[in-house]
Formats: sequence, structure tokens, C-alpha cells
Amino acid sequence: MQKVEANCGTCHVISLPDKFPITVKGNLPPIQFKIEKRTGNKKVTIISNFEIFGIEAKELAQKLQHVMSSSASVVPGLKGENVLVQGDARKAAIKLFVDQYKIPKTFCSKRLMMILMYFGVLFL
Repeated sequence: MQKVEANCGTCHVISLPDKFPITVKGNLPPIQFKIEKRTGNKKVTIISNFEIFGIEAKELAQKLQHVMSSSASVVPGLKGENVLVQGDARKAAIKLFVDQYKIPKTFCSKRLMMILMYFGVLFL
């Protein structure tokens, strides 16, 4: 039996109320936060990888809009929809994920990715 278990890969099952369980092969990707600095001193936060936890983009944008008292919108991304919030919304979003959605804090990415945009040119 141990040989069989050693050959099996890891997987995660996410159970959501009123929905079928979702099975994810491999490691569960964390929710990512990217801070983009626009022209001047304006910052926006882009939140991605939250859909795997059963959170809808429009619902998350509305809740963050009320919590942050700022603009929040849904933008298309590479792997799904992303939520764009004006300002640095990492702390408020992590608190929202932990308190309301009951997602462990370990699944919220703590790495900060700064992307600077000046006149349409992308610097990493």
C-alpha cells in the first residue's frame, strides 16, 4: 500500500456550499496580489487566482469596493478574470478572504510584485 501511495501525486478537493466539489491536481495556487504603479504616484492592486476557491469576480469587486471605499473593477487576465482595485488593497483583501470567505491566510500570496508602467512601457 505504501508503494501505491508513494506513486500518487498530490491533489486538493475544495468543497463549496451549493456546488460540486472541485478537485485540483498538484499544489493549490495561492491568491496573488500585484501592485502596479501607474504614471505619477498612483497605485492599483490586481488580484488573481481567486476563482479556484469559488469566488466570483463581480462579487469580490463589489465587496472590495465597499471595504476600501474606492473603485474596483473586473478585468480579463491570462487564466481568468482579475479584480483591479485603486490603491494598495492587500491588507483589506487578505482580511476579506480570511474573515468572510474562510480561506486560510497561507493561500494568500505574501510576495509583492511591483510592475512600473510609464508611458505604456513595462519595466520589471
